[in-house]
Amino acid sequence: MSPDPSTTPTLVRMFLSAAKTYLSTAKVVQYKRIPDAGALVGGRLNIPRTAALRSRGMFHKVAFERTVLSADLPLNQCVYAALREIERLYRIADISVQDVAQARTLRLGLSECLASVVNVRRSSLAEIAATEAQNERNSSKAREAVALAGAILDAAGFGGPEISQRTIERSWFINLETFFEEAVRRVVGNILDGSALVSRPLSRPSIFRPSSGRYRANPDIVIRHHSGSISIADAKYKDFSDWPSSADVHEIISHAAAYGADKALLFFPDDSSVGIRSFGCAATGCSLWAAGISFDQPEKDILSGLVAAGLVTR
Repeated sequence: MSPDPSTTPTLVRMFLSAAKTYLSTAKVVQYKRIPDAGALVGGRLNIPRTAALRSRGMFHKVAFERTVLSADLPLNQCVYAALREIERLYRIADISVQDVAQARTLRLGLSECLASVVNVRRSSLAEIAATEAQNERNSSKAREAVALAGAILDAAGFGGPEISQRTIERSWFINLETFFEEAVRRVVGNILDGSALVSRPLSRPSIFRPSSGRYRANPDIVIRHHSGSISIADAKYKDFSDWPSSADVHEIISHAAAYGADKALLFFPDDSSVGIRSFGCAATGCSLWAAGISFDQPEKDILSGLVAAGLVTR
C-alpha cells in the first residue's frame, strides 16, 4: 500500500471541516482539579502539601487545588494529535499549505492537550478515537470529528516501511455521491459568483397543493438570480452513457415546478464524452439540460452546461 495522492488530501479536508465545526460549536470540556501553590490561595487548601512546603522553608507559600475548566480529555487529545499529524502528512502527500495553516490554527484551541499526546503512540490514540466515535454520550459533531481523527491517526493508507504486511482492522467508507453533489454546487457557486445566489434547498416547497407535508421539492442546487427568477440543478452520481433515466427527468421537472423554476440542469460524471443534452421545454414550462462532467476538467464542463442553459454568457 502506498500513499494515495488524491484521497489523503480529501480526508484531511474532511477532518479539518469537522474539527472546525466541533471546536466552534460542540467542544467538550469538563472541570478538573489542578495542584498549585502560591502566596494567595485560589482553591481548596491542601494541608499535607502546605506542611511539606513549610518544612522546606517556603513559609510564604500555601498549597491548594484550583478547579479549572479543561479540554484535556481523551476525545480532544485524539483531535489534537490528528491536527499535529497533518504536519507529517504534508511531507508525503499533496496537502495544501492552506490546510496545514488551518490545522495549526485549530490546534490553538486544544493546546492544553500537548503534554498528554506528545509521547503517546498514534496507534493507541487511533484506538481511543474509535471508542469515542461510538460513544453515544458524545454529540454527533464530536463523533464525526473524532472518527475522522482516528482515520488520520491510523495512517495505514499513508505509506511507510513494510506497510503491506499490516493487518488493517478498520475500513473507512466515503460517500462519493455526497462529494460529487458538494463539488458541483461549489463550482456552480464560484462560476455564478456575483450574478446569482447558489445554495442548498432552503424552503423546500411542497410538490402538491394543498400540501400534505410529505412530498417536497429537494433539488441539490438552487440558483436565485438577482432578477427574482429561480433555476435548479441536480448532481447525479451515476452512469451517463446516453440519456438520463425517466425517473431522474420526472423528478427534476416536478421539483422545478414546485420552485417555479424556468430552467433546470442535470449534472452527471462522464468519462465517455457524451457532452450536453438538451431536452427542450417541458409541459410545465421548464427547459431542461443534462451535462456530463469529466474528472480531468470538471470546472470547464460545468461551465459549458451553464452556458448551454443560458445561465452564463461567455
